[in-house]
Amino acid sequence: GEALLSSWSFLLPYHPQPILVAQIGLALYRALSATWPFLSFSLKAPNDLYLHSKKCAGILVENITQGDETRLIVGLGLNVISAPESETQATSIAQSLPSGIPLLGEDYISFLDRFL
Repeated sequence: GEALLSSWSFLLPYHPQPILVAQIGLALYRALSATWPFLSFSLKAPNDLYLHSKKCAGILVENITQGDETRLIVGLGLNVISAPESETQATSIAQSLPSGIPLLGEDYISFLDRFL
């Protein structure tokens, strides 16, 4: 399928608490819901996002500590145009949009701004 695959690396001044993964999942849910408010997103904590009853996104979070530096790596996979054909319980944003509603590039930018 055609997906948005991104990763970010953040240098943290502290060692993150385990709840951070759930907070990032919640941030993903809020960003998607604010960008496409007419779609029915739900969060399967801590890191999977569903659209209606099918998976459309997931995040992976990893901490890397070297010496006194801690990096947080956040990876995002979001099914935008289509979902993998081999996954019958997956969907994409484009497949879920109401008829006549286009998927706009500005929507991606708004989503990423909200998520970050």
